[in-house]
Amino acid sequence: MISIRFHHQPHFKLGVLIAAGITFVALMNWIMPYEVIADEAFHLAQIAIFFGNDSYYIPQLAMPRLYHWIIGGTSQLFMVDSISGVRLISATYCYLLVILAWYYLERHKPAFPFIQALQLLTAPLLWPFFWVLYTDIPSLACIILGFLFVNKRQYRLAVLVSVMSLLFRQHNIFWVLLMWCIALGQESLWSRLAVILTEKNGGDSTTAFRTLDFLWRSIKPTAVFLVPVFLFITFLIWNQGIALGDKENQRFGGIYPLQVFFFLLIFAVMALPLHLANLSKICNLLLKSLWPWVILITLFLLYMTTFKIVHPHNFPSDYFLRNALLYYLQDHFRYKVLAFGLIALSMTSLIVTSLRFSSGYWLYPITLLALLPTSLIEQRYYMVPFCLFMLWRYPQKKCVEVALLVWFAAISAALTWGMVNMRFFL
Repeated sequence: MISIRFHHQPHFKLGVLIAAGITFVALMNWIMPYEVIADEAFHLAQIAIFFGNDSYYIPQLAMPRLYHWIIGGTSQLFMVDSISGVRLISATYCYLLVILAWYYLERHKPAFPFIQALQLLTAPLLWPFFWVLYTDIPSLACIILGFLFVNKRQYRLAVLVSVMSLLFRQHNIFWVLLMWCIALGQESLWSRLAVILTEKNGGDSTTAFRTLDFLWRSIKPTAVFLVPVFLFITFLIWNQGIALGDKENQRFGGIYPLQVFFFLLIFAVMALPLHLANLSKICNLLLKSLWPWVILITLFLLYMTTFKIVHPHNFPSDYFLRNALLYYLQDHFRYKVLAFGLIALSMTSLIVTSLRFSSGYWLYPITLLALLPTSLIEQRYYMVPFCLFMLWRYPQKKCVEVALLVWFAAISAALTWGMVNMRFFL
């Protein structure tokens, strides 16, 4: 008997993803309130200005205006001027993230690319921003596209996409640097450096010349990444800062460890099924090694001494969940200590989780570099490192991956209820 199994074909899965996208976009657009949510007012105003062929910039927006120009231009093309219509256009662009993530996963042949792509759609960190007028999801899609080109060694296209990503959000420069690190790994720079450092050759000039030539052969193919770095530095000098608007509240500098601790806390709750699946590995690590205890004790002392809410946008609020949680922990010593238990779970789970390629571990120092100088505690800053971790990790057993998908969907359903009823937002 001849059996035709269309459900195993990539084009069938892509069709299912597109059908799911149309369903989700239409459903969410139907149930979303007509009122603006959080910072949507500023983004909608900027889109409306571009819709009317004006070039005025809303001063409250700190980022470049590529997102607003794209949405405004598309809205003008289809003569859409209602908030629900503009959200529909934005959500359609946002859904490209899921398609790109699925394609990225398909190229690397993990066990469950379809499930993992749906995890990114339903992830509570990302889900609400598919349906509101924010720049973050299109910006993230641009970053994923850049990594796709890096994986194909199409570095010029990766740089072109990198520059475009900077026109969505300036902070993407850190993820451009991560692209460069991954590209250098693909060109064997890190392995060649390891060889050089372990060799015991003499220090004569011929050896030094050969070493430099050895390294240059790795760096040369990726040197084009100097372009976005140069453009970003030029922008900083010209703009006298990183933010285009709202400069007083968008300063970048200093060291704010609470940003990293809050990320680990959010990640602990959000990815709980993954952490529970890692419990046996975590226990083995803690029972057999002393260094994780040293790290956790040091982090606990740092956490307790640096838990300070300093940014004016992190004001006490029952509407913004992040602010409500921050002030609740600040005001309740017992729960602040207990919260570190989740942070420790998140930290140790990351330690025992393997990534699929060695250069991927650059994700961790680059994430620290991106988060530590940012005083505003804001979960949107966590989207890129979370998404890349989800794409680069080895998947667990199918039951764990399905449990994670269901967990994501349950939390996102609760967030949807809060958004629709204007009760709360992230």
